[in-house]
Amino acid sequence: MAALGELRRRGSHQTRKPPARRLRAPLAALALITAAIYVATRLAPGDRRAANYRRRQRRAEAWAAREYGPPYAENHNATCVEVAVAYFACDAEGLEALLANHAAHLKAGAVHLIYTLVVSRASLACAKRSQEAARLRARVDVRADAVASIDAYSRVLTSPSFWERRPCAYTLVTQLDVAACPRAAGILSDFVGPFDYVGGVTDRLRRRWKHVAPYHLNGGFSLRRVAAMRRCARLYNASRNWPEDYVFVTCPEIRLAPPAVADAFALDNGNRRPGPTAPLALHKPLGMRAKGRSRFGEQAIDVCGLGKPP
Repeated sequence: MAALGELRRRGSHQTRKPPARRLRAPLAALALITAAIYVATRLAPGDRRAANYRRRQRRAEAWAAREYGPPYAENHNATCVEVAVAYFACDAEGLEALLANHAAHLKAGAVHLIYTLVVSRASLACAKRSQEAARLRARVDVRADAVASIDAYSRVLTSPSFWERRPCAYTLVTQLDVAACPRAAGILSDFVGPFDYVGGVTDRLRRRWKHVAPYHLNGGFSLRRVAAMRRCARLYNASRNWPEDYVFVTCPEIRLAPPAVADAFALDNGNRRPGPTAPLALHKPLGMRAKGRSRFGEQAIDVCGLGKPP
């Protein structure tokens, strides 16, 4: 009995807790290691936004894979390019000028061009009266009752149903403020194939979007792979209300044309110095001059061969 009492007194039948003072040094060392790891791996605000954006996009990709299955196969006609003319305002003179310019100066190369007027019900009657559209046998795609703002226009182009109805593997989006260059050194088929999205570089947007995209390509005159646009449109959260070209430029795994290729394709808003040879087209070369941002508009028009601006 005396031996049993001694064992109980010593507590040999149970594990004793170490004194708190023995844990102080290991816990302090662990705290120092954790702090060092945090400081070493801490992201700058811009990097943190980019990491959060990529995390959200990975979740969206996983959801889309479950919801829709694997990415769509390329099942469109690869021998043609659709020229989708955004025509939502009843500007008959502007439409005739654009179609005549593209028919005369847009060099297709090895691909066949199919013209489509993307219209609203409000602009449908004006589109049907176009003589140039009739001569080019342009299709008509009615997308909304009325499109009177950039937000409404973006909702049209970010809708998955829009990209499901495209007849070719590539769509060339063009607007009424675009002019094809008579002196263009390249042809459209040169840009078909390696990239999902080709458009003119917009320098003024690079600060705002540099955490999600290295540069911005404007959508006013842009060549797009239909399968990639359809995938991105399905991933896009429409509640963000982004301009449509921002949506596609920042889409995960999108293959953007590098700036050197983009400059050979189009010059946008007169904010890029033109090279010795003309691009395929100019988009709004003097459109930002009122805000002091059209630095090279007149020079681009001269290189393009369009004559002196009005």
